[in-house]
Amino acid sequence: MRYAPHYFRMKFSISEKAINANMKTVIGLVGEALAGKETFVRLFRKVAEPTTIGHHKSGDVLADTFRAWGGTIPFSRENAQRLVWAIEQEFGRGRLARAVAKRIENDPSEIVFYDGVRWHYDVEVIKTFPRHLIVYVTADEQVRYERAKKRKLEAGGKIGENVITLWQFRNEARHETEMYIPGIGAKDASWKIVNNDDSEERYLEDIRNFYNLMGALIK
Repeated sequence: MRYAPHYFRMKFSISEKAINANMKTVIGLVGEALAGKETFVRLFRKVAEPTTIGHHKSGDVLADTFRAWGGTIPFSRENAQRLVWAIEQEFGRGRLARAVAKRIENDPSEIVFYDGVRWHYDVEVIKTFPRHLIVYVTADEQVRYERAKKRKLEAGGKIGENVITLWQFRNEARHETEMYIPGIGAKDASWKIVNNDDSEERYLEDIRNFYNLMGALIK
């Protein structure tokens, strides 16, 4: 489905290197936590074979930053949110988006995913690439909350111990790094997938439908 375009004041420009290297297609993935963005990329690789696929997450830039501190600062979702906020406040909006864009420019893949679109500046960066589109991957809050609890248990937690509460889950979604996601999905996405079913077969079918129509959606 298509949505009306949305424009922002800050402008970005893509380097000549990115334009001349190849006419890669950049797909921005926007979606709430545990909606299924990484699974989308994994299944898309299967559908798109033998097309080469690149995958870059905004979180990867942050993880590299935390690693540079030698583990003295734990890499957690909360700390990542705080780091993004600090960087954006101190050095200007759109810094993280520029860092991801540079990785995309240097990626020789035919299709490259920008996974983790959550700011208006991310959208502007994606629009600087000649071939681009945005996909909104979402799921109902209760579905994502159940996935959060399951993931915590799989990570070594015990039933009834340190399990995230629904209040905590909702509070994370209100953070500035998360709060614009639904709006971007509604206004800027060319395609929307509601991933409420944990069956990969159903998800794969949805992704295959998207892939078959992708050419008509590319801006």
